[in-house]
Amino acid sequence: MAGSNSKKQIARLGQDEWASRAQAAEELGVGVLRIDWLVSNGHLEPAETETYLPDLDVRGYEVGVTRSSLQTEKQWRRNVSRWRRWGRALRDLLETSGL
Repeated sequence: MAGSNSKKQIARLGQDEWASRAQAAEELGVGVLRIDWLVSNGHLEPAETETYLPDLDVRGYEVGVTRSSLQTEKQWRRNVSRWRRWGRALRDLLETSGL
């Protein structure tokens, strides 16, 4: 559902099914803002996992992406031509801008 403006449901997953935004960025070789762009365009699925801050004795949730969507994106990047990458980037830009 690339380019959808509807509110995305965020899955609550365990640590093994989830990757932080920073981990996803490192695995894809991109910046964290690029991860946000990929999530907003539907190429990565948002997820969160429970976290605990022992110094503050606080539990909460940290936002990231699903491991399955990260693996799918990595595979797509390995197998796609430069022209397909440009085509997807252009489509994402046009859909995001509402044109």
